[in-house]
Amino acid sequence: MVGHAGGAHALHVGLHGRIGGRGNHAETGAVTLDVNHWICLRKKPRRSPTTATLLRIIRSLSKPLTAIAVGRAIALGKIRSLDQSIADFIPSAKGTPKAKITIRYLLDMRSGMLDQGFSTDPAHPYNSALLDTDFGQRIIESYPMPYEPGTRYSYANAPSDLIAMVIEGATGQRYGDFLSREVLRPLGAQGGRIWVGKPGGLAHSGCCTYLPAETYLRMAVLLLDEGKWQNKRLLPQGYVADMRKGTAQNPNFGLGIWIGEPYHQRRGFGAPGTLGPQVLHSEPYLDPELYLFDGNSNQIVAISPKYRLITLRVGPTPPAPKDGSAEWDNAFLPNTLIRGLTRR
Repeated sequence: MVGHAGGAHALHVGLHGRIGGRGNHAETGAVTLDVNHWICLRKKPRRSPTTATLLRIIRSLSKPLTAIAVGRAIALGKIRSLDQSIADFIPSAKGTPKAKITIRYLLDMRSGMLDQGFSTDPAHPYNSALLDTDFGQRIIESYPMPYEPGTRYSYANAPSDLIAMVIEGATGQRYGDFLSREVLRPLGAQGGRIWVGKPGGLAHSGCCTYLPAETYLRMAVLLLDEGKWQNKRLLPQGYVADMRKGTAQNPNFGLGIWIGEPYHQRRGFGAPGTLGPQVLHSEPYLDPELYLFDGNSNQIVAISPKYRLITLRVGPTPPAPKDGSAEWDNAFLPNTLIRGLTRR
């Protein structure tokens, strides 16, 4: 279930394991979590340990959570379709170029907005918009949109951050409150902290939520069971299948999640063929249907439908390879565990 970066690991594999959980509100009762295979990877830590309930900054693992939130809002009848304009929920987008952006385009990173990057210039939109206390409105007003929506994959925090505005416009609830009531509480999952632009302001839905490992495990089980939790449907029928569909612009990215096939030994976060960090996959995943949450610091939640296996790794960035040591390999943990399961 929970992993630490780097070094030797003791591996414990439990079949038909049971993990006790609790809700993120005191009045939510205890629940029991059944999964076919749960994995615990532990290493004696130098400092504070990573445990199932320790809050950690999960960075871009926040992005799959936006897709789950949208699916839950659709199931509740608050959103009609992924193909609705964001202007249906964000009034300030009406009559602007960003009215052409659909909810689907926010989730699959085809919004047409500028790719994620870095600048030391305070006036650059990466800083003037994303770090503004009213960042949502600044994204609508001034964040560059150099491409026609739907025509190019451009990974960035800006489109994911707008999901909070969509959810709030659709439901009348603050984004964090909606997550607590309609996503985490039904899963019996522990809550955490969310980054806001200012006290009482909009939440940054695209990055840097603090949640414990077990909460992500429960979300993974929800997707593994096609949107059901303990036989209760929380996401619309077929929604998880939609999440797992790539696009012509990037076949490896669906609705907030990464898709294992087609195989690339090195896969970046930006548009295919562009420069930027490239994550190593030393071999194809042994489950060709595997999909994953994948965030900064090599934090992953890999979900294998074929083997009903969830592999979750959170924690600090693994040490950089040096003196012949291996670099982080996204395929190693899931494939090692699958090989172990198939040899039983």
